[in-house]
Parts: sequence; C-alpha cells; structure tokens
Amino acid sequence: VERRHILLYATLPVVTGMVMHIGELIGCTMIIENIFAWPGVGRYAFSAILNRDYPVIQCFTQMMVTVFVLANLAVDVL
Repeated sequence: VERRHILLYATLPVVTGMVMHIGELIGCTMIIENIFAWPGVGRYAFSAILNRDYPVIQCFTQMMVTVFVLANLAVDVL
C-alpha cells in the first residue's frame, strides 16, 4: 500500500470536519471583533442585534447560511 492512496482517504474526514466548523468560526468572529474592538461584519451584526436592526440581522444570517451550505456542498462534491 502506497502513501498516496492512504493520504487520499485519510484527508476526506479531516476536510469534512473542518467544513463543519465554518459556522462556529463565523459566529466566533462576532465575539472576537467585539472583544478587541475590530471593525468587521461580526461587530456590525452584533451592534445590529443590540439595536434590533432586523434587515441587517437577516442579511448576516443569510450570509452565514449561504457560506455554510456552499462549503458543505463543495465537500460533498469532493
């Protein structure tokens, strides 16, 4: 058995696991950007939640869902 055959089948669960955490990474940007006062989408979404700016919240949620679905689709195609 050659290493290239092992590597191909060993990387599939690793890549799938990494893609499953994309939602967590996007959600954690809100926390990190607020702690360090960095301007960004996460901070903007957090301030929209506090100000009850529903169109911005809907846009951020739709963006998160789109990224998550496209990433999972890309992994499934591989």
